[in-house]
Amino acid sequence: EEETFYVFSGDLVIDNNVRYAVTGSKTNEDEETKIIFRANLDKLNYIETEYIFEEDETKIKVKKLVNNLLTISEFKLEIEDDETVVELKFFENNDTNRTKDTFKFEYETENGETILEIQFDMQGLNGRIKGKISVYVIPVLNDQNEIIGYRYQAIQFNEDGEPYIVTGKQIRRAHVWTPVT
Repeated sequence: EEETFYVFSGDLVIDNNVRYAVTGSKTNEDEETKIIFRANLDKLNYIETEYIFEEDETKIKVKKLVNNLLTISEFKLEIEDDETVVELKFFENNDTNRTKDTFKFEYETENGETILEIQFDMQGLNGRIKGKISVYVIPVLNDQNEIIGYRYQAIQFNEDGEPYIVTGKQIRRAHVWTPVT
């Protein structure tokens, strides 16, 4: 188990006008690398970025405090075998408002079908919106078993797992198109 640790600090000057005090560190431990970078305008205004790299996963987190408004953005990418997962999280907090939006994208191949699932929980104009969209991509084969196109079906579900209806039409479409060669 080998660990290395680096630290740095200094000033970042932009346009010979604005000075930021910066600090950072890099840690390598086993199969994980972690990098943290922080730039401070003053005690109440800063931005901090954290990167974590592992064999099959990458995470990025950005925290920003400006005029008493804290925003946090998180990104996670995970790749395992035939599945790729991307997660996005956004958080905002001030004296009068607190919101958190999350999105998860999952891409996998199962039984010859490619499936993209999008899960969401976000603040809409009229309140929280939660649900899931599943997109199935199915190859269309000719008599020689060659792919001549793809058919897709998109279904949107509400938070209870029921198909969601938008403007009176259920989202269930199938379309065939030819691949670009």
